[in-house]
Amino acid sequence: MHRPTHDLPGCVMRLNRKTERLAEQFEETFELWKDARAQAFNKQHASEIRPVVGQVSVAMAQTTEVFDTLAKQLLDPDKT
Repeated sequence: MHRPTHDLPGCVMRLNRKTERLAEQFEETFELWKDARAQAFNKQHASEIRPVVGQVSVAMAQTTEVFDTLAKQLLDPDKT
């Protein structure tokens, strides 16, 4: 059976790793860049990344579950 979501868990893991790396880079940058412009950038952009990625990760996990359920039902519709 070919799962339509076979790579979504891997995508979520890669997205989370890249998000953590980006957060580390922001932290390194903000160590040097400590003016009002840096604070505004952090407030407007950088601080929003982790919560949004968390929401995307949850949505992708839910999508995987739905697709897996549908794939099983398509294989054996009498079991539902």
